[in-house]
Amino acid sequence: MYYEINVSLHGMHFFATAERSLKTASVCKAVYKEFVKAFSKSKGYELSITCVQTHNVMLNIEDLK
Repeated sequence: MYYEINVSLHGMHFFATAERSLKTASVCKAVYKEFVKAFSKSKGYELSITCVQTHNVMLNIEDLK
């Protein structure tokens, strides 16, 4: 699991954090607080947070088609 902060500018994608950047909720909160300061709504920026949850599935060779 990891968190991703997405930044848009005037409704278009500007950038997003990398998968390896935000591994915990506390780190995500800290980075988000800094981003709010750097990317203000008054300048057209919008921020969103996504929590990406992944899972692994064990397979036998016979399961592969």
